Amino acid sequence: MLSKYLDKEIYRILLFTAIVLVISYFANYLEILFFRPQSIHFIRQTDSLSFASNYFQNGMRFFSPQTFNLTTIDGKAACEFPILYYITAILYFIFGEHEFFLRLINISIVFTGFYYTTKLSYIFLKDWIYSFLITFLTMSSGIVLYYANNFLPDAASLGFSLIGLYHFANYTYKHKNTSLIFSFIFLTLAGLLKATYMIYPIAIIALFVIEIVGIKLSDKKIFVNIKLLFILSIISFSAVYSWYYYAIYYNNLYGDTYFLTHSTPIWELSKEKVYIILDLLSNYWKNDFYYPTTFHTIYILVVLSLIFIKKSNKLILIFTSILIIGSISYLILFFEKFQNHDYYVLLFIPVFLFLIVNSFNTLKKFKLNKWINIIIILWLLILNILSVKYAIYRSYRRYEQVYNDNYIYNKFDGIKSKIDSLKINNTNTFIVIGDETRNGSLYFINKRGWTIKDTSNVSVSELKLALKNKPDYLIATENYYLQNTNIKNLKKDLVFTYNKMNIFKLP
Repeated sequence: MLSKYLDKEIYRILLFTAIVLVISYFANYLEILFFRPQSIHFIRQTDSLSFASNYFQNGMRFFSPQTFNLTTIDGKAACEFPILYYITAILYFIFGEHEFFLRLINISIVFTGFYYTTKLSYIFLKDWIYSFLITFLTMSSGIVLYYANNFLPDAASLGFSLIGLYHFANYTYKHKNTSLIFSFIFLTLAGLLKATYMIYPIAIIALFVIEIVGIKLSDKKIFVNIKLLFILSIISFSAVYSWYYYAIYYNNLYGDTYFLTHSTPIWELSKEKVYIILDLLSNYWKNDFYYPTTFHTIYILVVLSLIFIKKSNKLILIFTSILIIGSISYLILFFEKFQNHDYYVLLFIPVFLFLIVNSFNTLKKFKLNKWINIIIILWLLILNILSVKYAIYRSYRRYEQVYNDNYIYNKFDGIKSKIDSLKINNTNTFIVIGDETRNGSLYFINKRGWTIKDTSNVSVSELKLALKNKPDYLIATENYYLQNTNIKNLKKDLVFTYNKMNIFKLP
């Protein structure tokens, strides 16, 4: 009966929305939506918001992104394609500068991506109940729930990838040029936000090569318009390459060395470092990725699909295999990043999706009787509930004090109203001593300037360079920084104190 109703898109949208709202309610999404940047990866959150704020405050020049940190010339720096920050800045102009807009954009993209996941699953399974259960099982990750309602662009890349993969799956069955075009549009957007997500268009091209060399993927030829595929591939890779080439050029031009991650492959690391990262992946990040029983279920499904591999859909099997190879390559090439960057594992979500879809597609070849189907559906339903509950717990605990004891957030939250009351000119610049982030304190005071980690020799050298630019104010986050000779001898007038911090006016 339910499957019959789900044949109508309006009912699918309503059901999906209802489930998402329930999950969002129990995950405290409405409360979190209005949280200031905090918790895990506070630094990257304030970097993202700094791009949006500087568009809003310093001119909507899309190809001239800036942050609050003046270590570079005029704060100019580039990283991922700044479309999300630019849209956020537009919303600032219309409704006022509210941080939650960037969270809301990411939420919208991610949940739209998972809605299209239900449609992707249906293409291969022809069963809406299984498609919904598989989609929400795939989504029930603590890392997905945490970053979907956040400021980082990685979750949006995941959302765009899922939409693009749906359109590609649709193309493999209907061979509509528009489906292939939409697929590359969304996959390119994902790659522009995070270059590593180009693994998915690469997988499509690899699939094309496999078909070209004579391996039959389906009853019908998959790639019927080779010319269109070639044009879209050229446009997609050219767009992504062009942006990151420009970003590197832009950063070199203005003296930025902070943004743009380079790969640090596993073979460049010491054995001790490799063991540390492997331990983190298997005993820490893994716990935030999926509910343990979800992993066990996936393992069982994969084993069963391997046992009955001859019954697998060759197209799904080969495409999934390509994605696995690509994911392993990605893990090896960026291995060091997995030590402190859990959001890097978001790229694996579609791989798990295809593993599960391939397994159920294989099982359905056995034409399971009604009662076995009911048992499997009930198990998936129970597993979904347990997995979502676990994901909610793992994501929300990141806002608890033990995981959210961020020094800069605790020090600077609320300081902006005090600084604004002094009517300090927006052109005035600040030095903040005791901030190891790039933009954290500067974003919270909404002023441009320099952040100095501490009073070590390296930091003092950075302080001297900053002082040459004649800053207007200095903030010492702790009194003991004032004992350093270089700071002690500065001519300065105490303006006010806040959270045991001293704010001085410099001559």
